Amino acid sequence: MKKRGYRAMRMFVNAGLAVMLVGAGMVLEHVRAQSASPLADVKFSHIGFVTRDIDASIKAWSSAIGMGHTPLRDVTNLPLPSRYDPKGVLRISEIVMNGVEVHLMQPVRGTSPWREHLDTHGEGSLHHLAFLAKDVEAVRDGLVKRGGTVTLGDGRNPGAVYVTLPPLPFVIELNRMP
Repeated sequence: MKKRGYRAMRMFVNAGLAVMLVGAGMVLEHVRAQSASPLADVKFSHIGFVTRDIDASIKAWSSAIGMGHTPLRDVTNLPLPSRYDPKGVLRISEIVMNGVEVHLMQPVRGTSPWREHLDTHGEGSLHHLAFLAKDVEAVRDGLVKRGGTVTLGDGRNPGAVYVTLPPLPFVIELNRMP
């Protein structure tokens, strides 16, 4: 019985990841088909989920998909400008499988976009789809013209830029392409 439950959980997680990745791919293909899309020249980077207990989330993800994770680390420097607590702390770990990164994030201290999202959308919710862009400022400005709101970073300083774009229930994260 225990083995059957494990297989069911693994199939559920794999199916969920496949749906999310296909969805992200479909979103990118759809926006690329529209020449004026601000996301036309971006590259998919990773997906991020928020959790109240990163240790339990790592254990669940690792046992469900059979993959390890990067060491836990605390992020303390939020990209500026930010309306959030500059002393906020985010605990993070990544699971990398077949070139796809899944970021697991736990807000530890202070106000932050991760705490806000967790309080609004709940445990294990999709927080962001992240993209790499050559010109972060141009993509950011294009998303703002489509009704987006910059909630973190500005593209000029190091670090990510977060843009909320209603009616999407998650953040678009932009990072500079290396």
